[in-house]
Amino acid sequence: MLNLAKSRVFILFFMGILLMTFNACQQDTEEILAASEDVTYTYDHSTTVLTWTAYKYTDKIGVSGTFDEFNINHINQANSIADLVQDLSFSVNPHSVNTNLPFRDQNIIDYFFTQLDIDGDITGSITNSTESKKSGSMMVDINMNGVNNAIYFNYTFSEIDNKLTIEGDIDVNDWNGENALSVMNEHCAELHTGADGINKLWPDVSIQIETTLIVEPN
Repeated sequence: MLNLAKSRVFILFFMGILLMTFNACQQDTEEILAASEDVTYTYDHSTTVLTWTAYKYTDKIGVSGTFDEFNINHINQANSIADLVQDLSFSVNPHSVNTNLPFRDQNIIDYFFTQLDIDGDITGSITNSTESKKSGSMMVDINMNGVNNAIYFNYTFSEIDNKLTIEGDIDVNDWNGENALSVMNEHCAELHTGADGINKLWPDVSIQIETTLIVEPN
């Protein structure tokens, strides 16, 4: 009986040691996690790349380009991605479109953007953003052709290279772009006709913004 009592005491003592060790490790893990999230994010415009992709042919083949002139305004330092992009505003010069083919760029300017009611830049702002770990969504207001529409974009952040990627899709018909698309398609019919003989220019445009944030511990 004495040996059994000693065994029980030893087991209880050993379990107590394990419990204390587990609690200490858990606390250390929580402290490390909290410390890793205690950082400041800063926007660096020089690393930002804006890419748009339009689609032609029945097979919906993508044609990509960028804009050489665009600005991101009201950037502040923040302790989260959601706070960093909140209330951000932007402007894009549509006449600075760049597809690496000058004749195509001029066609887009003459037969699409010129057909729209754009007095200056395409503008917009981020009015709401949510965050879950290193990904989230944002509501983007885009003002183009005298129309303001709000579209949800998604974003992800990589802690490996501090790259923030924002992606979303728009339908230019939501900005009354039907006429501009028709004019563009009429003047570029041969370029938009696929192997099936169908002339097709889609109203969908995919937009991607990539930028590398400056991340510093607080």
